[in-house]
Amino acid sequence: RQSGWFISMKSGSAAGIATHLVRLDLVQDRAEIEELVVHYITALDGLDAEAYANVFTEDAVYETPIAVYEGRDAIRAIVTDLQESAGESEVDGVNPLGLYHVMSNSSIELISGTEARHTSYAQTVRAAEDGQFIVGF
Repeated sequence: RQSGWFISMKSGSAAGIATHLVRLDLVQDRAEIEELVVHYITALDGLDAEAYANVFTEDAVYETPIAVYEGRDAIRAIVTDLQESAGESEVDGVNPLGLYHVMSNSSIELISGTEARHTSYAQTVRAAEDGQFIVGF
């Protein structure tokens, strides 16, 4: 990268350059977490069980208000259960309607070099049969 910002940094002190590089690392960490959240939501909404499970570590614990899922296999089952439910609806002649998650007011707290916390508001948007949308969560 040869932006003016980097060029002016190169003429600064070593400590100043190191400080700016640390800040760039923090910006990159935040961007990667934001991208991970997008992968999480698109995998869930697209019913892609493998992509969804791969957002989590093997030993992840995912806590929701109604259940706790321990390990990647249990987390993968969230989406495979949704796939089965959608398949049953189609067999019964019911068109499974699209469900989409909307995330907002995201906050990323970088706790340490290996730990971060993401919080946000989430709501769902469901396509209704009459062409309208139902918002909830």
